Amino acid sequence: MTVAETVTILRTDGTCEVVPYPADLAAWQTIVDGYIEWQTIVDGVRCLVINEEGTLFGFEANAQARAYYPGIVGDAVLVEGTAFVRWCSDDEMQRRQMQRRSRLKGIAS
Repeated sequence: MTVAETVTILRTDGTCEVVPYPADLAAWQTIVDGYIEWQTIVDGVRCLVINEEGTLFGFEANAQARAYYPGIVGDAVLVEGTAFVRWCSDDEMQRRQMQRRSRLKGIAS
């Protein structure tokens, strides 16, 4: 593992932790405590992975994450550098998109 293959967990308690790039969808979901959603940061070269239902479940505001994107609640994962490139090109991302579309389609029905 190199430094570029890490992500930073921004916790609601104000702490942060650099961890290895999560191995699979389940690992991402464990970090954010539920279904994942990502918000691309304005600069276009970083994103935050968050709990898709954090607001619904009343998660705490995340001041650290809100410095990157407004309205973030719950623990968030900052993905940047080559980890962001991996996130965008990873086969797992394709599965995440399909999973999200399926859930949204089910809600709309």
